[in-house]
Amino acid sequence: MLTQIVTVGSQVLILFILIGTGYLCGKAKILTEPAVEGLTSFMLTVVVPSALIDSFCRPFDPSLLRGFLIVIAAAVVSHLLGAALSRLIVRDGDPSTQRVLRFGATFGNCGYMGLPLLNALLGSIGVFYGAAYIMIFTVIAWTYGLVQMTGDKREISVKKIVTNPGLIGSVIGIVIFLFSVKLPDVVYQPIHYLAALNTPVPMVIVGFYLSQADLGAIWRKFGNYAATFVRLVATPLLMLGLMYLLGVRGEILVSVTASTAVPTAALTTMLSVRYRQDARASASIISMTTLLCLVTMPLIVGFAQYIGSR
Repeated sequence: MLTQIVTVGSQVLILFILIGTGYLCGKAKILTEPAVEGLTSFMLTVVVPSALIDSFCRPFDPSLLRGFLIVIAAAVVSHLLGAALSRLIVRDGDPSTQRVLRFGATFGNCGYMGLPLLNALLGSIGVFYGAAYIMIFTVIAWTYGLVQMTGDKREISVKKIVTNPGLIGSVIGIVIFLFSVKLPDVVYQPIHYLAALNTPVPMVIVGFYLSQADLGAIWRKFGNYAATFVRLVATPLLMLGLMYLLGVRGEILVSVTASTAVPTAALTTMLSVRYRQDARASASIISMTTLLCLVTMPLIVGFAQYIGSR
């Protein structure tokens, strides 16, 4: 098992070196807020959909389709479990802070952090299964997540779900996979090159936002620890145990575990600002979970690789 932990740890460390690059660029003012906002839009609208489509460019395989459907079911259970645990455990602060911390405990950075790690560990198969997880994340985040953040069911937006670039990329990719569509090189190669940006660019973006956070203050609030425990420890371990008992093994087990064990989603800050909730709490939980996942992800995902191969 130590071998698997070291393997995952080395991949997570590589990601953190990229995060450190973004952190230093932020501190040195090489990167600015407007520049990073542009990079973020570029990632969400171009790079992530390209990475998802690229992962589906393979001949149809019934076993892969079965695995894809298993990941979809596991992603639904994972988010429901995270939502239940966050309501049970995260009780610190005023209602605004609670909403933000519970959202952050429920929704992980399965796109920015999950896909690069899956690509490093499993290659395009990992991204293929990661796409299934992202589809469910998108649907639940823009329905239940909005209600959790605002307390208002009227904020649910079907339009935002169906126009989400990640979901659009996944749907296009599914069509390509189901019908074994072979894209001409003049179309596929640009998609493939753009997909290659899915590891370095989001890590640099995460590092920039860490450089703007008060990293000393995040450790002084109990609510941060409760939300972090749900996000990085309780939900991924419970999902790992449940899937193992149900007989899930191999790449599917590792893919779901890695997608579940990621730090808090950047969407937490975007929505907390938009709906005038406690934006400082969102920055705190994102910073704490991002830093601590350097320890938790290698242990949990490495353990998943170990038991998944037995």
